[in-house]
Amino acid sequence: MNSINERSVQPPSWLENLMFLERHANDGSPNRLSFVNGPSAGYSPRFGLPDFEVPLVTTPAAELEVYGDNRSNMASMCRTMNSIPIHPDSIGYYFADGREFSVRARVRAVPSASGRTLLVADDYVNSLWLKLSYPGVLGRFGSGLDRRKVQHSLAVCNILTAESIPHLAERSGLVMLGGAMPQLGCIFRDVAPSCVQGEIDSMVPLFSLLSRYADEKVDLWGFANIDRQDPKDTTAWLLDNLIFPLLESYWNVCVRTGLMPEMHAQNILLARQLGKVLIVYRDCQGFVGDPEYLRSTPMVQTISESRVFEERSRRYDDFMSQYVLMPLILRSALLGTVSVDQLLDSIRAATADLAPRNYFGPRQEWYEMPLEQPMYGRRIEYVRRTCKPPLR
Repeated sequence: MNSINERSVQPPSWLENLMFLERHANDGSPNRLSFVNGPSAGYSPRFGLPDFEVPLVTTPAAELEVYGDNRSNMASMCRTMNSIPIHPDSIGYYFADGREFSVRARVRAVPSASGRTLLVADDYVNSLWLKLSYPGVLGRFGSGLDRRKVQHSLAVCNILTAESIPHLAERSGLVMLGGAMPQLGCIFRDVAPSCVQGEIDSMVPLFSLLSRYADEKVDLWGFANIDRQDPKDTTAWLLDNLIFPLLESYWNVCVRTGLMPEMHAQNILLARQLGKVLIVYRDCQGFVGDPEYLRSTPMVQTISESRVFEERSRRYDDFMSQYVLMPLILRSALLGTVSVDQLLDSIRAATADLAPRNYFGPRQEWYEMPLEQPMYGRRIEYVRRTCKPPLR
C-alpha cells in the first residue's frame, strides 16, 4: 500500500482562511436541514477530525472510465493504478455482501461544508477538491455520483469556460464499474477560480457572511470593510458589491449559457481582487439546461419543456430569493443599519430589467420546493404559489 502524502506544497495564501470558514462559519441552509443528515462523526465538516485518510480502491473486476483532460497528477495516478478515491463512509455500501476490493494508496483530505467534497493539498496531487460519491443522504438528498452526473458536470464546466463565467473548474472525472457494484464516481475540481484574470486576494463562501460566527473579520461588514452604522454606506455597498453583481451574474448565466444555476450560499464563492468582488460558482452538477436557451449539448441534463416555467421559478423565486438574497438582507439588517425597503425595491427593479420578457410564463405564480416531501429516490413535486413572487 502506498501513501502519497509525503511532502506539502505552499497552497494559495487565501486557502487556509477559506477552509476555516468552510468548517466553522456555516449556520446551514434556511430550510434548517443542512445538519439533519451528514457524514459520520469523524468525517463531519463541523465536528470531525482535522483531516482523514481517503482510500483509493480497486476491485478484481474493476473497469475504470476516464473523462476529461486528466491533467492533474492524482487523476493520472488513479488511471495508472486502475483505482478511484472513495469516502470512508461509502465503503460498506459499495462493497457490501462480501464484494472484494483492495486499497492501492491513501490521501489525506479535509472536508468542506459539503461533507462529500474534500480538499487535498499535497505535493504529489497539487491542491484540488475531490467530489466523491456518497450514496447516503446529505441534508435532504442522496449524493451518489454515477456516469451521467460526471458527464453532466464536465459538460457544464466546458460551457462556463467557453462563456468566461468565473467558476471552480471540474476538468476530469472517473467512474468505476465492477460487476454488481453500483457505479462509483469521482470528480476532480480546481481550487483556484477559472475565468478570472490575475491572482485573487481572497475568497470566502457566501454562507460565511450569513453566519453568527463571532469574529468580525469574517462577518458581512468585516468583509465589506465599511462603517456598519451608516445606512447610506451599507445599503449602497450591498447593492453595488453583492446584490447587483449576484443578479447580473445569475441572469448572464441563464441567458448567455442556457444553464440555470442552483443558487444557494454553499454554491457561491466571493473572491476579492483589488477591492472588487467577483462572483464565483462551484459545483457544476447543480446547473441544469434550459431547453429554450441551451444550444445542443447532449451531456447536459436539461429540463423538459413541460416543466421549464416551474424550474425557472424555483431557481429564482426559491433558491435565489429565499436562499441568497433574503438571507443577505436579513443578516445585514441584524448587523447594521440598512434601508430594507430600498434593497427590496432595487432587487425587484433589477430583476424586471434583467429577466427576459415572459421568462416566468404568462401567469402570476411561482414555485418552491416543499420541506415536508421525502426527496430520496422520488420525483420532486414543487409547491405552486398564486400570490405575487416575493422578489420580482
